[in-house]
Amino acid sequence: MKEHRFNAGPPYQAKLLFLLLPVLLIVAAGSWHSLRLKQRVEHQLTLESGRLLMHRAEAQKILARQKAFAAQPTKLRPPARGLDGLDVLQQSWQENIALLSVNADPRKKTLRLELAADSLNGLLDFVLRLEQQKAKVELQGHKLDPSLATPWRIRASLTLEYKHVV
Repeated sequence: MKEHRFNAGPPYQAKLLFLLLPVLLIVAAGSWHSLRLKQRVEHQLTLESGRLLMHRAEAQKILARQKAFAAQPTKLRPPARGLDGLDVLQQSWQENIALLSVNADPRKKTLRLELAADSLNGLLDFVLRLEQQKAKVELQGHKLDPSLATPWRIRASLTLEYKHVV
């Protein structure tokens, strides 16, 4: 008869436990990490929600101030002192002159004007009216310009100094 030798190894359940234990540890670590991440995100969401509520409250206050300001009657302000040259232009203006461009220098109290006039006489009359307003006017040049629309035929540039205007 043959002799059989049996080696008693760990039971089948113990082997399975040793195989599944690392997997269970990895899953548990991942779950714990997910839980911590969820808690951080919820905390951040709570903080941001509080900030949003504060911003909404401030926006409502600003809106209320804007509505109150808009409801107030408007007060006419005196004209700005740096734009006196435009007042001189307004007082001297007539329909036979068209303004093409204005370059203002409030510190030097000068205006550089590009004008279109229907005639040379209309341009010279405009310069005379400006001088009657106590403005110093220097006609830089003028020429016939066929590119201008009718009735404008003369293009002129002049410098207006309004320091002396009171």
